[in-house]
Amino acid sequence: MNRYYQALTETVQLIRQHKGWIAGLLVLQLLLLVSLSFLFIKYQVVFFTDLQQLTAGIQNIPVSEQPDAAQLLPQFLQLKERYDQLLSNLLQFVLWAFLVFFIGNGLLWSLAHRLVHGGGVGQYFWRFGVVTVMFILPVAIAGWFFAKRLLLYAEL
Repeated sequence: MNRYYQALTETVQLIRQHKGWIAGLLVLQLLLLVSLSFLFIKYQVVFFTDLQQLTAGIQNIPVSEQPDAAQLLPQFLQLKERYDQLLSNLLQFVLWAFLVFFIGNGLLWSLAHRLVHGGGVGQYFWRFGVVTVMFILPVAIAGWFFAKRLLLYAEL
């Protein structure tokens, strides 16, 4: 219990000594939250529009027992273009989300460590980058294989 009390005392002291830094960290945290929220809302609308266009294209394909390939080819090309657009938007979303997280949370982490431990921000930002890559890279690889398996082997 003494260890927790000591940590709490040091934290309160640090907050009292560096009110401007703490306020800046809170503002940076709010900016990160707002920018990620904006990103998620923006791309949610984009994904909905892409899926709506894709679904409308599928519903407009004529169904017959003897399909005419010449008649269906333009419609399938449109479907492929819409699907490629959806994948492109998904990739853009993932890259923007990673970039906003990496820069925003990296600055937060680096500035907080500089406040507590001293030193330069650059060394902490570098460490944050290494830790982020160590955790996100395996998750990204596993997600890629999961999505690939899901798309290739999904039962229709």
